[in-house]
Amino acid sequence: MLAIWIVAMIALAPLGGKLADETVDDTESFLPESAESTEVVRILDDEFAAGETTNGIVVYKRDGGLTPADERKIAADAVAMEAAGAEELPLTEPPVVSFQPGAPETLAAADGDLATTIVTVPTDFESSADWGKFIRDTVEED
Repeated sequence: MLAIWIVAMIALAPLGGKLADETVDDTESFLPESAESTEVVRILDDEFAAGETTNGIVVYKRDGGLTPADERKIAADAVAMEAAGAEELPLTEPPVVSFQPGAPETLAAADGDLATTIVTVPTDFESSADWGKFIRDTVEED
């Protein structure tokens, strides 16, 4: 009986790849045609150059408080992300970085232990994992 299941799995495995090719994972496909959210998605796509976007949050933490060296690293990471180019990380706007001029004070914790950087990318469910890996690799480098 086990051999029949193994043969069936091998025979049906290629169909799984074909299903993935036909799957639509965008926000609009989950909404009713008449929903206001559907109209918002259309307006975002038609009227705004960036279209529908997703924010990522990079969190930096050091117990006892982030150091000036940490702050320089946070700024350097943002520069590296922005310089990466659209193939690696297609930012729709520059990162919003803790401790930088014009950045909201709320990006860093009041006790100084935690700071964040906000990155904005196009909504793309197929590529977001790769972009997240690129960001992790960028911030983990010393």
